[in-house]
Amino acid sequence: MDYHLTLPKGLITLRNGIYQGSHTEAVWSPFNPNETGGWQNGDTLAVVCSFNLNPNVNPKPPASQYAGLCAGACNTTNQGAINSLINQAKTLPLPSPGTLLGNGISTATSSPPATAVFYNCVATTGTFALQPTNRGTLTNYVYRYVMTFNGSNTVANGNQVEIVFGYGDPMDSEVDS
Repeated sequence: MDYHLTLPKGLITLRNGIYQGSHTEAVWSPFNPNETGGWQNGDTLAVVCSFNLNPNVNPKPPASQYAGLCAGACNTTNQGAINSLINQAKTLPLPSPGTLLGNGISTATSSPPATAVFYNCVATTGTFALQPTNRGTLTNYVYRYVMTFNGSNTVANGNQVEIVFGYGDPMDSEVDS
């Protein structure tokens, strides 16, 4: 089955040691597989984030303070792994065009590692101009990943998949899992 996840405007961290989460929810389509029987081998996930390019604050952050979409996966029962992925996302050096976190998501197109909950991960990048223009441009920033569930992974069965995403600007913090 093909699943789609749309993430709200947001980011990773305020960069002053304070983490602030979003109060908005990600939207699954047609539904969250964790709540309806679990992931099946070969299921695909397309996840898209929305950057808060022009936050309602002054001064507006420069491009050098933005992070592209980062993603990681682990078992829902492994709080240590979840925290590790979140901390990795929150401490990415800025600017960051986006990256995979941990080893739960692989770019391998076939024969994925046993630790890869998802494989065949392909990133889509874009260029986003900030306003006013003196704030810069986000060039080749990841805003979308498409990946395939690895039913043979040794980390999480189809009912125990935790996915962590981080992205955005330093005004509206966001790490979704």
